[in-house]
Amino acid sequence: MPKALIWEIKKLVFGNGLRLKASKEVSLINAPADITGVIVKDGATHLPNRQLKRLAELKKERARTTNPKLQQRIDNQIAGRLSQRKQVENPKT
Repeated sequence: MPKALIWEIKKLVFGNGLRLKASKEVSLINAPADITGVIVKDGATHLPNRQLKRLAELKKERARTTNPKLQQRIDNQIAGRLSQRKQVENPKT
């Protein structure tokens, strides 16, 4: 986002008597950004590695589990994480 646009937004905020918290302002130049659990890199969105790791752990846990009720519970968690991945990585489909 251009700095000039950021400055215009700040002027509007301050002009209306509001304040911004400096510690929450981040400027990343040529680096992936983590925005509320989504990585933005090269104009595309991706899941953070921690989410992909949890999905892999769930799949391994599912393979080791013999209890049918626990298997169903894990299957539901895997389905939810796969759905999340589809929404984040393919938002227009």
